[in-house]
Order: sequence, then C-alpha cells, then structure tokens
Amino acid sequence: LGFGLALGPQGFTPPPCCMQVDATEWHYMDSTNTQQGPVTTSQLRELYEDGTLYASTYVWCEEMDSWKELKQAPITL
Repeated sequence: LGFGLALGPQGFTPPPCCMQVDATEWHYMDSTNTQQGPVTTSQLRELYEDGTLYASTYVWCEEMDSWKELKQAPITL
C-alpha cells in the first residue's frame, strides 16, 4: 500500500482519534501560552507547516487524557 502497514485478515482499523480526521477538534497553546481552537486536523497541520506551531507546542483533543506536545499527539504531520 505504500504506507508500510501490514494488513491482517480483518484489515487495519485506525484508532478512534484518527477515524474521522477532520471531525476531530484540536486545541493548542499559542506563543503567549493562551489556549486556541478548536481547529480541524487540516488546520492544525497548516499551522505546523507554516511555522506557527512547533513539535513542542502543546495540543489537546477529546480523545487525549491530557495536553501533549504535538510530536507526541495521535496525529501524523
């Protein structure tokens, strides 16, 4: 498939946080440590790509127990 995933007989089921990618509402802490959001997964990626967010930026979505650095969040950038 080109993604490096080995599919079993039942196929691959992504975790709930990733199933409806743009349905997930993300929140993040900006450079002044103020909570921002919600934003979609696509918007979060754009913010990362344009340099507004960093791998060390804290983010959160409902599926997460606590705020985590973007590099540890259940999202593929």
